[in-house]
Amino acid sequence: MNRISLQSGLLLGATGSWLLAIACLASGCSSDVTGGGVDGRTPSPTAVPEGSTFPNAIAGEELVKDSGEAGVPNRVARRLRTLENRELDAAKRDLGTVFGLYSEGGKSGRYSWVLQNHPTFEAAKPKGDEAFGVRAAAAPVLSDELAKRLDRVSENELVPVVVRLRERLTSPMRETDLSSLTSFDAAAVLTPGERHERRALRIEARQLEARGKQLGLRRWLTDHGIEAGAIGEFWATNALSLRIPAALLPALSEQPDVARVEFDRPLTSTGSTTWDGENVKATNGLNAGLYINNGNLGNRVNPKFGFPISIGVLDFFFNDAHPVFQHSPGVSKIVGKFSCKDNLGCVDGLPTPGANDAVHGSWAASAAAAAAMNGQISGTTADKRDRTGVAEQAELTFISTGAISDTIHGLERAVSWDADIVTESFGGGDGVCDGVDAGWEQAVYAAHQAGVLVVGSAGNDGHPGSCKLTGLSEAPSQFVVGALDDPGSGAYSSVGLASTSSGGGIDATINGTTFSRVLTGVDALVPGRWRFAAGKNNTFDDVGGTSFSAPQAAGVAALFKDWMIGAGMANQSNYPGVLFANLLAMTDRTGAGGKRSSGFDPDWGGGRLQSRFFGLPDHPTGLWRWEFASYQVGNGAHVQHLVGGAGPEPAGIKTFKVYAVFFEADGMDIADVDMTVYDKGCGAGRAQLGADTSRDVKSMVSIGSSGSGKDVCVDLFGFHVPPNETRDVILVAYYTNETALR
Repeated sequence: MNRISLQSGLLLGATGSWLLAIACLASGCSSDVTGGGVDGRTPSPTAVPEGSTFPNAIAGEELVKDSGEAGVPNRVARRLRTLENRELDAAKRDLGTVFGLYSEGGKSGRYSWVLQNHPTFEAAKPKGDEAFGVRAAAAPVLSDELAKRLDRVSENELVPVVVRLRERLTSPMRETDLSSLTSFDAAAVLTPGERHERRALRIEARQLEARGKQLGLRRWLTDHGIEAGAIGEFWATNALSLRIPAALLPALSEQPDVARVEFDRPLTSTGSTTWDGENVKATNGLNAGLYINNGNLGNRVNPKFGFPISIGVLDFFFNDAHPVFQHSPGVSKIVGKFSCKDNLGCVDGLPTPGANDAVHGSWAASAAAAAAMNGQISGTTADKRDRTGVAEQAELTFISTGAISDTIHGLERAVSWDADIVTESFGGGDGVCDGVDAGWEQAVYAAHQAGVLVVGSAGNDGHPGSCKLTGLSEAPSQFVVGALDDPGSGAYSSVGLASTSSGGGIDATINGTTFSRVLTGVDALVPGRWRFAAGKNNTFDDVGGTSFSAPQAAGVAALFKDWMIGAGMANQSNYPGVLFANLLAMTDRTGAGGKRSSGFDPDWGGGRLQSRFFGLPDHPTGLWRWEFASYQVGNGAHVQHLVGGAGPEPAGIKTFKVYAVFFEADGMDIADVDMTVYDKGCGAGRAQLGADTSRDVKSMVSIGSSGSGKDVCVDLFGFHVPPNETRDVILVAYYTNETALR
């Protein structure tokens, strides 16, 4: 029995468990992954290999860094020794935690540190540019699109809407609450079946909370003639969907528990640039061959769930029977199917997808994970290679939708079916980029908390100097992908953003002040053409657009997750922030504007994406280090990270970059985490090498060869983090003596 038999509502929040498992791995234990799944499918057993110790410290060793500054205490880093170590609980008020992994010189391992954080470690400093923002005004309850529509319809016309309520759902989607060190329970080693049971309980609690908070508005709606059965409910976001007479909309907007009413608009495809699919695996292309040639095909079993990696495709219609959606003749790659038409009832009164959209989902799925293998198709060897997707052996879940509300339901279903990654390629809408949550953003954030990376298309509305993100792309915790121009026979590094690809920054409100276009809308650029997209009647089509950029990025995420699982990092790979941050670290803007030394470009984001392989054989000359860590940053608090541990970096470094990412549900009342890179370990006489003090949720500092021979320290500083909250920040650092993109 496959995943489609799972009951809707099963969900697992994975963000805490990867931290929990790092301590387990650091002391050499392994997880029991042989339990049966709740859907009757027997998970495949996979051992979690032990990792080597951190090279610059042994168990119990302390590293003391003298700050040399008045009011700034010494820094103490202490490696955790065993699972029975209870120092975290004893010091939870004064200690911050560091959990991360590294790869250096072909060797890899993981480390767990305790960092001394004194509560008076420096006061937060104003940026000095608050005048660039304006005092935040209350967002209108009726969206502009809906308000304009009211002028063109009759009073009795039924208008499909999504209604977001003011209160946010608080039932945890995560397996473990990362905000509390006391949740670091080393004894919680669960079988996949036990994890499914816990997921079901969390979903049930979330659904009950949602129904309770939505009950008052449901009663108001039924009292005003809306049939109870026609009101759709969500649990990933506190919202309802319905069709309501236009005359009743003003009264609905005045209800005290209503925050936003949006037109439940139809979604369109984002399918037109050019690109040769064969270059997906070439070193001058997407470079996915580095993973594929090393046996990372996207089909490795995730020991947390006991299933192979899967990609959920949110789109229109699919040709399920096409041979590229089979592992081998008669063995389907499709492990779940959902359709608003067949399973839910698509939104009435909206246009149906066009003729090209009838197989648009198949086209997108082809780019992510088509498998032209084992004799399914005929043709030359080159053609077969082109017809194979990025993660050619990943499993697929097909979810057919049509409007915003249908798509939220589809995302809920994909998460409940244990999708590791979800990709969507929708257009439509006006691209206002105001940062206001319309329901989808909250649903993406809930999926993120539950351990699922969502990848989306930026849209094909161009970028004429203002934000033109369309479809569902205005979501800070979603990895958004734009399209590159056709490189033709030229090098991948010489191309820029396609003229049709959407881009632009998103407005954000910070501490009551709104700043224009400060959140980067696009994260990466990927070529937008797919030459052999699965079409009707088992044929292949040549298609283009940002619709086919996002699935390629989703495929790269699956390959990277496959590699992490194989390297003993399975639990860490189930935290989507780790995938997100490392995908960013695979970007490098080179082209029209040159390379950036800090921050992200509003249109380009991080720039071109190539599938970096963090270690050998990607950098055969040997000098190469990659590491990532997770930090919790509170308001006005420093967290510091010594790249490579104590001591200077090797001489000869030519490329040195650091990325940091934290996640928000939308652009309203976000926090602000700044990143500064120093020499001399942040101690006395420290010298600043670079900084990113933007208000974006993503930071990047490139210091190039100036990191050679330095004792590099990354300083993270939290601004405007809400009281009694922290932000989980994922930091990725790497250096090499090579200057090429990879």
